[in-house]
Amino acid sequence: MFVPPLGYARPSVTTIFDLTFERFPETMTRVGRMWWKFFGRRGIARATRIITLSESTRRDVQTFLNVPAEKIRVIYPYARALFTPQFNAIATRARYHLPVRYLLFVGTLEPRKNIELLIRVFARARQIANVQHRLVLVGQRGWFAQNIFRVIQELELNAQVIVLGYVPDADLPAIYAGADLFVYLSRYEGFGLPVLEAMACGAPVLVSNTAALPEVVGDAGVCVALNEPNVIADEIAQLLGDPARRAALCERGLKRAQTFSLDRAIQQTLQVYNDAA
Repeated sequence: MFVPPLGYARPSVTTIFDLTFERFPETMTRVGRMWWKFFGRRGIARATRIITLSESTRRDVQTFLNVPAEKIRVIYPYARALFTPQFNAIATRARYHLPVRYLLFVGTLEPRKNIELLIRVFARARQIANVQHRLVLVGQRGWFAQNIFRVIQELELNAQVIVLGYVPDADLPAIYAGADLFVYLSRYEGFGLPVLEAMACGAPVLVSNTAALPEVVGDAGVCVALNEPNVIADEIAQLLGDPARRAALCERGLKRAQTFSLDRAIQQTLQVYNDAA
């Protein structure tokens, strides 16, 4: 996905959030793929400078679109100020009828986010370690979201998986902060902003080792391989049974989140536009 340049005849800057259309086109809608084919590539080719949100996406842009390295600048996003640890969030969580102990996912319910795998490893963790937590899914339904509900039915997890749908931003920090573990097993991310938001709110995070996600968490989270679901389930079970390890991840996550700065992003963006001009 990308933000097209405003003017083709003058020096222009475009921002590329990710290259899902190139890397995993099967996870996108047909309309989206056609838009990318006819407009996305053309806009990128005409841009004077390109901003990506991670080194991972920068490498993808060079590899898949043959863009010279000197045209690309990496500018990391940041978590907005409302995403901070919450100390009086009981009322918010009660309003959504959340359990005391839960795992959390935040993002659009679509194939690229790999939520079907998340549900399966959650079920496995419940079996191998008698995990009593419930799984909370926050986010709007995307295309093929019906497959997620099919898996929930298949595994008889209707009582254990809570699908909240869309939640206003103002309520998200309390939900992040209340999670014993934030799990994000996406197949591909240009950055992965929910992971940064979760760390900023003090939630321990476990993510897939794909694309930009290891770049976001650094040593502040647990990275797992998507082709080893049993290992993922074991890791989740171990984390949920180890409060001290989760607390250490929370502390490292808070420090890691602070390294993604609004001021730095503004300064770097202004510099890119000055360079383009």
